[in-house]
Amino acid sequence: MAGQCVTLETELGAIEIAMMPEIAPESVRNFLNLAATGDLIRLLFSRTVKDFVIQGGNLSTSEKWNVDLARRMTQKIPDEPGIIKHVRGIVSMARTDEPNSATTHFFILVGTRIKSRR
Repeated sequence: MAGQCVTLETELGAIEIAMMPEIAPESVRNFLNLAATGDLIRLLFSRTVKDFVIQGGNLSTSEKWNVDLARRMTQKIPDEPGIIKHVRGIVSMARTDEPNSATTHFFILVGTRIKSRR
């Protein structure tokens, strides 16, 4: 997994995401699997906040929405607190306030640092 990148092709250009499995192996494995199975194709960024964050990974926005994608969205990823700060350019798995609640949603920080929940 180390050294792998995922390129998201958007209407506004490509976003290249470098994987960091040494920091978050389960999150990287999940994201690479989403990319490899084509589950990220034709998804919308479902949340955007100007100068702050763009969020994607909501599989229900997929043109391929089906039972398998619905099931995929319920699989939880364990929290992986790391040493990487949430600063502009970082990609993280989104979660609720509950521990170990990340699924397929991810966000890219395009602005200033967010407050950590940890």
